[in-house]
Amino acid sequence: MLSSFGDVAGGSAIPADVCVVGAGAAGQTVAKALADKGRDVLLLESGGLDFDEAVQQLNRAANTGLPYYDLYRARLRFFGGTTAIWGGRTCRLDPIDFETRPWVEHSGWPFGPEALAPFYDMAEARLGLISEYRTAHVLDRMRGIPKLDRSEIDASYWQFDHHIDRFTAAYRDDVLKHPRITVMTGATVTEIVLHGDGKTVDRLDIADLSGKRGQVKARQYVIACGGIENARLLLASRSVRPAGVGNDTDWVGRSFMEHVHCRGGEIVAEKPIAALAFGKSFRFHGSRFAAALRPGEAVQRGEGVLNASFTINVRKPPGRPMGAFMQGFNFMRHSMAVPNKFWRKSWYALKHTGTRFQEWIDPYRPWLLTKTSDRRIYAVVRSEQAPNRDSRVMLNRTETDALGMPRAELHWALKEIDKRSVKATMQALDREFRRLGIGRVEPMAWLDDPANPWAFDPLISKNPIGGYHHMGTTRMAPPAEGVCDGDARVHGIDNLYMAGSSLFPTGGWANPTLTILALSFKLADHLSAQR
Repeated sequence: MLSSFGDVAGGSAIPADVCVVGAGAAGQTVAKALADKGRDVLLLESGGLDFDEAVQQLNRAANTGLPYYDLYRARLRFFGGTTAIWGGRTCRLDPIDFETRPWVEHSGWPFGPEALAPFYDMAEARLGLISEYRTAHVLDRMRGIPKLDRSEIDASYWQFDHHIDRFTAAYRDDVLKHPRITVMTGATVTEIVLHGDGKTVDRLDIADLSGKRGQVKARQYVIACGGIENARLLLASRSVRPAGVGNDTDWVGRSFMEHVHCRGGEIVAEKPIAALAFGKSFRFHGSRFAAALRPGEAVQRGEGVLNASFTINVRKPPGRPMGAFMQGFNFMRHSMAVPNKFWRKSWYALKHTGTRFQEWIDPYRPWLLTKTSDRRIYAVVRSEQAPNRDSRVMLNRTETDALGMPRAELHWALKEIDKRSVKATMQALDREFRRLGIGRVEPMAWLDDPANPWAFDPLISKNPIGGYHHMGTTRMAPPAEGVCDGDARVHGIDNLYMAGSSLFPTGGWANPTLTILALSFKLADHLSAQR
């Protein structure tokens, strides 16, 4: 059932069995899975069913660390959340991503991949993906590529969701019309209010932009507002705990992580077609796949470096002017950070056309570009970021939003291992390409510049800084190192749970959406037993 907070009569708290805050991919998944198991769910959404400029203004925030995207544009407030402009890449984390890696401080998930495997299956089924692809290694499914030594350079799959706006209102009658779900739009949570003992949540205070205030009282609460807002809401809930809810050990907001993008190395190719063939996507049973190249486990363990993914692409050299086509392409992409339906449909159509063309003609299209223009072949890296207490979401001390909440402030910071991992990956790729007679890889000069913590390059991608992947700010870890336990419950609070990528103790190599859905199914399975 769909409702609006503005239409609710005032005077008494809104009752609920389970209240889920945030109707993005995580919130919708938890809500529907719980409702399917017989629980009654109130799903609160700050925005409406589509983009609203006034509500979006609540996202304005400051960046004080390394250069990052404008946080006003980096996430969306309406039903479906930022998945409205999702790129559709899905992938599972590697087993090593779950491990406690001695060379990665604060690493280690509270469970291994086997615990998440059934929920990954559920997530893939929810997205209409196929699971047969895992019966063979991705490099064995690709035709015409040289045989890599997988201890040096390995690969995993990206499988692309063909219906990338599936979480928007136009396609989610299974949530909006579910008999056990009430979706309430225009309801922004301004505080999680604890009982006086600080061990349980008493209520949520909610508000809208008209000035209306209200409360929600539920048995259990799930906060699914994204990596920035999850931390912001916990930190801003200070009426009982002055440091914020769940923040007794000062971990709320800390360990903000991204998948950091960069130009890792130039490939001086003797066999350019062979090098570029690794970047070609392919079809299997009607679904689109691509190889996400990454450092082999032997390299990660032996060199003490992070996981990553990289692709081999043709790009202009650093410092060159961006072409008119790419300027227009990027304008369309980033205009959708303040999107309406027209922009989204236009973007999807353009992207689909370009993808189909590339599938047909690659790797000869990029090879021709190296012959007819100033473009060269590069490894474009999307690297895991190590957990870092100094990389954090905080509350702005002076600015509040229209509802009176302190605005968020992001201080994004990297560690030495982040940069070193890229160089070690490029050195491994160089060894392999030399062995195979493909050519050599020259790591980019910035990797040896101690004064440069990272080189952000607008020419490498439509997302030149990172993947818009906000992870780690309410991480699952023991209380001394995190905010939530392995069941996503906030330490010390009986009825408060978190959902989404803010739970990730480490980011691993993979785009987070599939893992977000798997964790959401896991949480719903846990809560369904807590009657």
